[in-house]
Amino acid sequence: MTEAPNQIRTLQPGLKLGLELGPLAIFFIGTTFFDFFIATAAFMVALFLSMAVSFALTRHLPIMSIVSAVIVGVFGGLTLYLHDETFFRIKPTIIYLLFGGVLLGGLFFGKPLLSAVLGTAMSLTEEGWKILSLRWSIFFFVLAALNEVVRLFFPEYWIKFKVFGATFLTIAFAMAQTPLMLRHEISDARGLIATEEQDIAYREAGGAAASASPAPEKPETAWRKPFRPDSVMLFRYSALGFNGHRIHYDADYARQVEGYPALVVNGGLTTLMLLEAALQQVPGRSLLEADIRTLRPLFCDAKAMLCGAAPDSEGRQMLWVEDEAGAMVFRISARIAS
Repeated sequence: MTEAPNQIRTLQPGLKLGLELGPLAIFFIGTTFFDFFIATAAFMVALFLSMAVSFALTRHLPIMSIVSAVIVGVFGGLTLYLHDETFFRIKPTIIYLLFGGVLLGGLFFGKPLLSAVLGTAMSLTEEGWKILSLRWSIFFFVLAALNEVVRLFFPEYWIKFKVFGATFLTIAFAMAQTPLMLRHEISDARGLIATEEQDIAYREAGGAAASASPAPEKPETAWRKPFRPDSVMLFRYSALGFNGHRIHYDADYARQVEGYPALVVNGGLTTLMLLEAALQQVPGRSLLEADIRTLRPLFCDAKAMLCGAAPDSEGRQMLWVEDEAGAMVFRISARIAS
């Protein structure tokens, strides 16, 4: 089997993180046990080696990595040649100002450039890309200001800020953008196909045994269809969707670590089975919109029932899944019409 020529290979998350943070770790070790200039030289070598490994594995380098490497080479080289720490310490400020300025400039010309960098990793609305680009540009300007404050007024803490402070702030800021990135659009050559907005709910410390919220009242049932997901079905669905969460295929992990009584049925699988059953009731019609909500976990090998109410004149109807006790565990407010 030959690989598609335009397919961009990706690194495993652990390896990618190691290649990105490895040079910083080497720099910190170098400044701790040797001196600043040895650490700078080691950082430069480690950075270029990590980029070489990344390119060898993916045949691709992100433009931001290339720009950062060029600036590191210039300012790191000046630091070593002139034996002056100032150039290397001011390097992050230059990088942050450059990235922030480029993102802001792209917005000025109506082109959110962040979509060109992250477009293969996520799909956002045009407005979402603009908001995300603006936020990151402001964040880079703030990081540049912080680097200058620490460099000029607290130079003894600059190394720790560079290695730990800036890294922590970047990770925290990226995680804070999650709500924005959970809303995105799916389009094809004909235009907009669907708009998806996700809300994530987290379990409390009580684990799987924690009390669940009362289920909404069930409408009158128009049709019912038995549904009993087994471990093979869960494994296949996880494999098809590249879902690596072990609660869906590793029973021991689900019980011993997460505290569930059995494997947890994927929400996507439940959605697929319930919508397919609903569409079978009205041949020739299509799903136009759906509001999907998981109310409580549905477990592997437990008897369940796919249920639906009669649609109204616009094709709107309630679909839901009942567990063995008859409780509603999953529901979809859908509109199915011609």
